Amino acid sequence: MIEFLKGKIKHKKDDIYIIDLGTVALRFRSPSDLKDQSVVFIEMFIKDDRVELYGFKTPEEREIFNRLLSINGVGVKHALSILRSFSPERFFEIVENRDITTLTTAQGVGKKTAQRIVLELQGKLDFIENELLKDLVDALTGLGFDKKRVLSVAKDVLKETDNLEKALKLALQKLAEKG
Repeated sequence: MIEFLKGKIKHKKDDIYIIDLGTVALRFRSPSDLKDQSVVFIEMFIKDDRVELYGFKTPEEREIFNRLLSINGVGVKHALSILRSFSPERFFEIVENRDITTLTTAQGVGKKTAQRIVLELQGKLDFIENELLKDLVDALTGLGFDKKRVLSVAKDVLKETDNLEKALKLALQKLAEKG
């Protein structure tokens, strides 16, 4: 299996990229804008008589792609459309908040597909959370607060500051206000 490609993006048309690896150039599809990317994380499929490569900015994007494909009724087009429409962090929020309406804004994703995605992936995307959010949630749940409540407050607080100490103080104040 191919983990990643390191080279220079030489050509892009729509979602098709060509990366020059020095002695060979490979073509792959990507939902991301990779024009300045030198490392591309790859997922490879052997389909019928051909090899298909899909490239991603981060391992998290690739993991979301694979998890989406594991859901019955979700294909490559759906997965690419979702990744084109939402960052991994935004997708995490959509799934955790059961925001079917926002998920259906991705091209080709209908209400039933969105419901299935949320049902299958809710609570299973913890790998996406950013480190600061994870640290803040861990600290607050360690103090005995409910994780669901903490997650909501932590996301709000992190819109105001990216300093863990300040975020912890603000979160504790908000949790105390809510009782």
